[in-house]
Amino acid sequence: MALSERLRAIISMVPRNKCTADIGTDHGFVPVSLVTEGIAERAIASDIGKGPLLRAEEHIRRAGLEDRIECRLGDGLSVLSPGEAEVLVIAGMGGMLMVRILEEGLDVAKSARTLILSPHRDAYELRKFLFGQGFSITGETMVQEDGKYYTVIRAEHHEETAAENALSPDAERIETSLSEEELHFGPVLLRERPAVFLEYLEDLEQKLEAEIRHLEAQKQSEQVLRALKEKREELAYVRKAAGPEETGTREKQSFEDASDALKIRRMTEDDLEPLSALLADPEVMRYLEAPYRREQTEAFLHRAGLSDPPLVYAAEEGGCFIGYVIFHDYDEESMEIGWVLQKDCWGRRIAFRLTEMLIEKGLSLGKDLVVECDPEQVATARIARKYGFTEEGMRDGLRVFRLKRLQV
Repeated sequence: MALSERLRAIISMVPRNKCTADIGTDHGFVPVSLVTEGIAERAIASDIGKGPLLRAEEHIRRAGLEDRIECRLGDGLSVLSPGEAEVLVIAGMGGMLMVRILEEGLDVAKSARTLILSPHRDAYELRKFLFGQGFSITGETMVQEDGKYYTVIRAEHHEETAAENALSPDAERIETSLSEEELHFGPVLLRERPAVFLEYLEDLEQKLEAEIRHLEAQKQSEQVLRALKEKREELAYVRKAAGPEETGTREKQSFEDASDALKIRRMTEDDLEPLSALLADPEVMRYLEAPYRREQTEAFLHRAGLSDPPLVYAAEEGGCFIGYVIFHDYDEESMEIGWVLQKDCWGRRIAFRLTEMLIEKGLSLGKDLVVECDPEQVATARIARKYGFTEEGMRDGLRVFRLKRLQV
């Protein structure tokens, strides 16, 4: 049974347990997968509609799990008794409907060890309700599917998580209060900053900017002014979540002899091993090419890194190789710049700092600067726009951004 990215993300958040209840089960894919994969010993699949429950029963029968998965018809948590299920999964609906379900069955919700919640919208209201009722968010993830972003939240009641943390120094961090920013975007997502979350913030920022421009072009009625205020406040939260602007707190570095912990230098033969690990990572290579074999990396190192002049340079932090930057002639008037970094550098604004260094060096040579990226590579486009690059169009299937040098 092939699962969607969204359902796979939900399943990945479920801890091993004796019984999981899937509320609003629809086709029953989640409980079937949980039991088949040994994550849950047994499960309860419930739905308010007879049609979805019949579909779930059919899938359960085909999987031969009738003795381990029970189907129940009913609204929300009314189908359960307190303590009957260790894990509650509620997904595929809006956050306000989830709030209603949890509120009406609060004794059942608080008796469960873990809640796994995936709201399609109104995540702010859901997080606010959870904290108001004594739940902590102990995990979050996000996936993109069919052009939409889905958040999955793992929550536990304070009494349970506090007891576990008292016994285990390695237990996950318990959030005891949330800022407005954390209510909007999630405390764990803001802390861990996965690439898909940064892409989501970029998409949301662009959407809000377009909505604000549309409102500003309208006649300024009281209703429009109120909508503008709300959209501008929301945009401020998005920009804050995306990360603070870096403003001159660091002395400008030259290209070759940076003394900061972050440095750009020429590559050497010693870079082969970390470069091989970098270019073999499918996530790193997602928008570039198929992952490299070692012999391909060795050829790339000699062709691009050890050439004279080099086409790429090593990037290092604290003396450790973390990736490479692109810096070479693009045409007679411009230099191409770019970066390929290890995953543990994502979300730490290292790409921003490297971009500043590359821009400074390129402009000092009297050149325009060009960034090329895959049409789906949102993070790179965001960085280019932040530093004043304008999009010129497409070239060989890639988006082209240009920063023009000062004309004298």
